[in-house]
Amino acid sequence: MAESDYSRNARGSQYDFDKYINSQMHQEGLQQAIGLLQIDKNDVCLEVGCGPGFLAAAMAEHCWISVGIDSRKKFIEIARKVRDAKLAANLILAEAEPDEIPYPPEHFTKIATRMSMHHWRNPERVLRELRRVVARHGKLLIIDHIAPANY
Repeated sequence: MAESDYSRNARGSQYDFDKYINSQMHQEGLQQAIGLLQIDKNDVCLEVGCGPGFLAAAMAEHCWISVGIDSRKKFIEIARKVRDAKLAANLILAEAEPDEIPYPPEHFTKIATRMSMHHWRNPERVLRELRRVVARHGKLLIIDHIAPANY
């Protein structure tokens, strides 16, 4: 992936994400999410709001199938570059809204969303949709930073 593809294509402004993406903090965050979800080789995983697909790609290293969805086409295009660079043949990427996940009920054993919840227009509706697609004994992990409006 070329330097600043993520920032120029998806955000429309200049940010130096390359330093962050390769940082120990970023790598530890991905591994922490994998550990919290307790992903194993039989899992079917989903990352909602995958952006450039870093967590979906990290999950793909540990599970049977990993799926990343994002509502923005530009992010999916970037995530495909990440997938190809990591040779993650078991990573499926699709443009989809978080409140209309194109999979049947109880399809995923592990679901994660990282730094996307604060972008959801209707969090309650998205949470209902996540509940619909998570398996009966599956796990859901939400990582985000949300502050009160008066903060």
